[in-house]
Amino acid sequence: MPRNSLALLDHARRAGLKFSLCYEDRTIQQEINGHFITSANAISHAQKTLLYAQTNFFNDASCFRMGDAPVLMNFGPQYFKNNSDWVSILSVLDAKNQPAFFTEDHRLPAGRGAFSWPPMWMSGGGTNTLTPAQLQSYLSSFEESAAAWPDYVSSAFPRFHDIYSQAGNGSSYGYLDDANGATLTNSLRLAMTNRSAFVQLVTWNDFGEGTMLEPTREFGYRDLGIVQDLRRQFLDSGFPYSTNDLALAFRFYNLRKQYGSNPTLAAELNRAFTNLVSGKLSIATLQLKGIESNRAALPNSKTQRAQVSFELPPGFR
Repeated sequence: MPRNSLALLDHARRAGLKFSLCYEDRTIQQEINGHFITSANAISHAQKTLLYAQTNFFNDASCFRMGDAPVLMNFGPQYFKNNSDWVSILSVLDAKNQPAFFTEDHRLPAGRGAFSWPPMWMSGGGTNTLTPAQLQSYLSSFEESAAAWPDYVSSAFPRFHDIYSQAGNGSSYGYLDDANGATLTNSLRLAMTNRSAFVQLVTWNDFGEGTMLEPTREFGYRDLGIVQDLRRQFLDSGFPYSTNDLALAFRFYNLRKQYGSNPTLAAELNRAFTNLVSGKLSIATLQLKGIESNRAALPNSKTQRAQVSFELPPGFR
């Protein structure tokens, strides 16, 4: 697995987050085209890939699980389209650690269910717009089919506006309007109130497809605020955070870029990170203020040369 992906998983663990894997089997055809594998050994290649996943990730304490099963998603299938292929591929895995396997739109019998996805194919692609009526028709049809499956995953998404045509990388898949946040609000509300096993926030390819939930100059923290509000409404009425709190992550990121090579300040940023992910935002805020001003901002603080030290009040860590 690429170094950056492993670093991302490491930071997810440090933040107390779970992760799951998505296997995109369209890479098989690309590997065949590049003469890395042959069609005759494509299934054995996929088996080796999942055995690697089992050894390195499925048993990880931070792997997202449904009951005892690690969650495995597939964006497709796009190469192995026959259920028998997946029966063979999954057969090499430990019988006691078989994944909860989800494909896109349609369930394969070898799998647990499927996940919904922005149905841009309904728009006809190009400059065409996916209408609210088309989107609702797709979501209703998906849930109707999913009622017969063991489980399914509902997806929520804010919009779709790709750059493929402008970038000279093929034609556009079409356009799904942001509708001033209504697209995300409606799709997420549906996902949180139906029988979905869990909710997928669709933000693959992010800015390239306009599905980003991350803060932008265009939308600010609005989309993450919608997620916060609906979590508070449907999952946790005591959820205490707001969009103002999200700005701390941006401040932390900028400080890490600026002072990451300074051992003393990097250590203080590590402590601030721990407080941020632990929900101790008032302490983290004071730590970030101290670093931003290049002097301690907490009570009983001391600054000596290039070092910044903090003596926290009783009860603070």
